Amino acid sequence: WNIHYPITDYTPDKELYVTITLDTSNSFIKDGVEYYKQTFYRDGEVLYEGGYNKKQWDAFLHNDLNSLQYFCIGRSSMSGEGWWHYSKMNAYTLRLYSQALSREQIQENYEKSKLYHESLQ
Repeated sequence: WNIHYPITDYTPDKELYVTITLDTSNSFIKDGVEYYKQTFYRDGEVLYEGGYNKKQWDAFLHNDLNSLQYFCIGRSSMSGEGWWHYSKMNAYTLRLYSQALSREQIQENYEKSKLYHESLQ
């Protein structure tokens, strides 16, 4: 949460395929802080690579995950009213995996999703 992925060349009339991975089996140290590897893909290609604070993620899993009542795209659920707007997008599909996908798996998912949506038009 609270991570921004700027996409400056997006137009509202174009479909966008987004994948975000958080690989908790792959951590690194930066400025004395441990991070899990995080990757943002657009249309099957890496757009951003970085990290998510390991201590915060582990605390979220231990303390907060089981108490979540909903998951939302477009608003942050960090406050009671969800007043932080992130996007006004529509989502065709949302998939959650129990492990980070490889670049090849992400590219394959993109190709299949694009082909499927093109067949509907």
